[in-house]
Amino acid sequence: MARSTEEQRIRRELESMLARVGVPEAADRDTLRAAYTRLRDSELDRTGWLRTDAVRLLGREPETRDRDIFLEAARTFCHDTGVDTSAELRGLALLALARVDPETARWLAAERLHDPDPPNQEPHATAVRILAHHGDDVLLREWLDGRGMGAQPPQAAAEAEAALALAMPAAEWERRAGTRLGDRRAMETLAAIEAVVGAPRAELAAAVAALLGGIADEDLFRAISMTLAASREAAFLDALLGIVDAVPLPLLDAYTDALAICRAPRRGEALDRVSARARRGASEQD
Repeated sequence: MARSTEEQRIRRELESMLARVGVPEAADRDTLRAAYTRLRDSELDRTGWLRTDAVRLLGREPETRDRDIFLEAARTFCHDTGVDTSAELRGLALLALARVDPETARWLAAERLHDPDPPNQEPHATAVRILAHHGDDVLLREWLDGRGMGAQPPQAAAEAEAALALAMPAAEWERRAGTRLGDRRAMETLAAIEAVVGAPRAELAAAVAALLGGIADEDLFRAISMTLAASREAAFLDALLGIVDAVPLPLLDAYTDALAICRAPRRGEALDRVSARARRGASEQD
């Protein structure tokens, strides 16, 4: 059978299975394993896209007997088009491996953090989640701080920063927030704040207030303020109200929006002070 014809046949089989199969039965799994092996050994799938579909199906309900495929796929690199076309394959394989062999997946996750230039968030996002689950937070910090090689997809980096916000000792996170987070890393900063407030880690309220006081970007300031305002934790509400006299005039509208949803008893007093500041600012500009 010609290479292109066989590739098309396997492609049709995989597409049909993706459409009709939820969790593959034993016969379907045998077909998928055979297709994966054929695609690899005959170099019919130079982009890795067909093997990605096979692993996607096997990973819907991973079984121990497929560990060899997951392990191999998690270390597969394809660059047929000049870009890494197998990044999703490695991410899916890593996720499936974590369900059948968590300890091995943990080590491979550390490897995958060093993968260069993925076209999207994978495999880094899955690697971050696995390492965070195992408490390998020092590895995540080293990766984020650039002490190793590897790309840093934005969403994966944000998830790693959130994991650190939950894991680091309070004094260490306060130091990190003051030196690394802020306007230049908006997505990571917001993810960290959402993790701290959601936990909640009330002992970090002062550090969050200090971080918010250094934000100049209106969208980021608004998002953080809204996160604090939606909290039921008194420490975070006090942190939000406590900066009322320090909020720069260009950010008063964003601050007012946050106060509008805040349930703190002193909200009315804070709104009055914001209004007074806004009037003074307007008169000064005139």
